[in-house]
Amino acid sequence: MSGGYRLDSDGDVEMSVPQPVYEFITAPKLKSWDQASLVTWTRERKRYVDKIAKRCATTGENPERICASVKSSLDVDILAVIARYVLFKSVAEVNDIELVAEIENRCNHLKNAHVPDLDRLFRDRLKMNLRIDDCDARILHYFADFDRIIEDNGLTTQLGICPETDPFFKPRMKQRCKLLINSLQPKELRVEIQRMVKLEHREAATSCVKLYPLVLQRARLQQHYHYLRQEFGKSKDVKTSSSGEGSSTGIKTHGSG
Repeated sequence: MSGGYRLDSDGDVEMSVPQPVYEFITAPKLKSWDQASLVTWTRERKRYVDKIAKRCATTGENPERICASVKSSLDVDILAVIARYVLFKSVAEVNDIELVAEIENRCNHLKNAHVPDLDRLFRDRLKMNLRIDDCDARILHYFADFDRIIEDNGLTTQLGICPETDPFFKPRMKQRCKLLINSLQPKELRVEIQRMVKLEHREAATSCVKLYPLVLQRARLQQHYHYLRQEFGKSKDVKTSSSGEGSSTGIKTHGSG
């Protein structure tokens, strides 16, 4: 013991309370102004801000003082062009609020003002991963992929989640549900959901919140019966194999007699 502290064999102070270990959190850099890069950067920036906030909740630091500014996260050449030709300001005058507004505007609007064929877009890109045998995980990833496709293609203004007070809330939700249902797999699940929404669960035609549990319920049920068919099939094969072996043995015994 030295000065009230316990020393280890190397002479270092033994800490009675484990010291927190923090990862080095780096702010994502925005190196391109194309829509795909902006969408990716926005996601990474949100994760970065969340990590900083979580760390500050432990350390008592002010997140606003710790977070790197949006302005400092932009490539210097891109920042110079945005300042001069988009915001009509000098780089020194540009602030984070203006940059975030411009980035959100680019992310939330159609690329090159081109309206894509929505049915074809989602048919080609939205796929149910049937290799995931956990239905809860499979359906969750399916709905998450749907929202990601919307973001990646600048369709947030047209198909993103909006408040129920929005005048276009119902038609937007109806379009979302239609696109989600049309890409469901396997075909048996898609057909069953289409029929149920048309006859028994009409509320799921205009509400993703109502559609999600319905899809999950039917997917679980279909997966359950799929497992049963597999189990009964194996059981039948075993019985057939055993029966065949017994007949073969009987013939040999009879011949030897």
